[in-house]
Parts: sequence; C-alpha cells; structure tokens
Amino acid sequence: MLLGAQISSSFDESSVVSYLNSTTAPLGSSASFTGTFEDILNYQMVSIMVHANADSASDGLHVEWSMDGISVFNEDKFKISSGTTKQFTFGTPAKYTRIKYINGPTTQSSFHLQTILHPRIAKSSSHRIQDNLSDEDDAELVKAVISAKKPDGTFTNVASDDSGRLQVTLPPPTPPPFTTAISISVDTFIAGSSDTIRYITNGDLITIQRINGGAATSASNGAKIELFYDPLCSNSSLEVIAKAFLNGSNFQTDLLFQATGNGSNCIRLRRTNSGGGSLEIFARWEGFEE
Repeated sequence: MLLGAQISSSFDESSVVSYLNSTTAPLGSSASFTGTFEDILNYQMVSIMVHANADSASDGLHVEWSMDGISVFNEDKFKISSGTTKQFTFGTPAKYTRIKYINGPTTQSSFHLQTILHPRIAKSSSHRIQDNLSDEDDAELVKAVISAKKPDGTFTNVASDDSGRLQVTLPPPTPPPFTTAISISVDTFIAGSSDTIRYITNGDLITIQRINGGAATSASNGAKIELFYDPLCSNSSLEVIAKAFLNGSNFQTDLLFQATGNGSNCIRLRRTNSGGGSLEIFARWEGFEE
C-alpha cells in the first residue's frame, strides 16, 4: 500500500431519505400507511418529519423497532394534529425500523411523511423558549442530581421529602439597615384558639416578610395558623395575611405585607386547635419596622 493513500469505504457517509418509510399520498378516513422494515445498522440516528391537514388517529404515528425485521419489539407513538408540522429524532436501538401512520376520521387532502437516516448523531429537534410544550413533543429522558454551592465553596445535593418534593429552605429575612427587626414566636399547647398580638408603632411602617409554623399530629381535625391585620385591634374586620391548615406538618411562606401604625392597629397571630384535647402548635412571623 502506498504511503498517504486513503482507504476507501463502501459505506456512503451521507444522510439518505428512507423511501421505504416516506410518503406524500393522502390517506382516507381511518386509512393507514405502513412502511417497510429497513436495515439501519450503519446509521446512528433516524429523523422523521410529518405534516397532515387532518388529525391523525390517537397515537397515529408509530415508529416501530425490530431486531429481526419481522416482529415489532418496541414502538414510539405520537398524535399528529391537523395543520401542524412535527419533527422527531431517535437513536437506533435495533437493527430495523419501520414507520406506520394511521389517519383519523377526516380524509386528508395533503400529507407529507419523510424519514431520513443519518450516519452521525445530529442536533435533535428544537423548541423555542417561548413555545408551550406539548405531550406530543419528543423528549430525551434525563436523570439529574441538583446541587447547590455553599458559601465555603463546596457543593451539596438538594434533598427531597418522602413525597418527592424538593426540600428548599430560604435564608432568614434580613431587615434593611436602620430598621427594627421583628420576630414574633409562640409555641404552646392549645385547646381551642389563642391569639398573639403585636401593635404597630404609631407612625411606623411595618413590613411582614415571612411566616412559618407547625403542629403536632392530631387524630381528629388538626390545626390552623392564621395571620391577620387588625385595623382597630378589636378582633373585627380582620384582613387575612396568611393561613395554613396543619396536621403533623409544618410550612414556611415568604410574604410582603405592609401597614402604617396609627395608634390602634395591630398584627394578630392566631393558632387554632380544630379538634378536641390539647395540641402543640408553633407559629412565627418575621419582618421589620421603620
């Protein structure tokens, strides 16, 4: 062999249209197109574009995969809506693929289905950021771990509770400079209802930034925590700022409530045991006055 000579390959590394699995022939009511199993062993990706002027049947587009070119071992299914153009991309999990399309009850007057085989992985289908996602969009399954960087430069994984909800704790609210921080906390056993009142200093602006609380488990009706703005501090004409229903659980909510003191108004924190007996209920609200 001569030095510098190139070794030729019998495989053309160009993308090709799979004419066995492409069509432009309109389909009648509930009619179907079934392609032919094609050997895709030399290709790394299959892309499909489809447009029809009538809805497909439910899950009308079938992308079928076969290990022997005879039996369907697995398939991906999508519904195609009238007047929309959809594109899909797939890796090649089996040696053979075939496209099948089942039309809906309306006869088509226009239908375009094109399948292209790619020798290399290309960019998958894209969506604009402003576009709403649909159940019929193709997607890659990604499993990821969310990590957060701590102030010391190290990273920690974000955990979840037993129900799968992310456990995210916000830092305590920081009052602006030259303001008076407020933190009203109460933790006692309650039978019935109990209010904790904080008057707003006359002429000052109070800002409530956060409320949190929790209650022990109750075999009856649980507990309720409420935060009110009381204009006359008379337990009448109350304005609800926040409310939570609890039973062996806790909560934390960021707020932005403001009111100016007039000499008689106050903030009322109420804890209620909705069942019988005595129940431990904790509550706290935080903010500042200026």
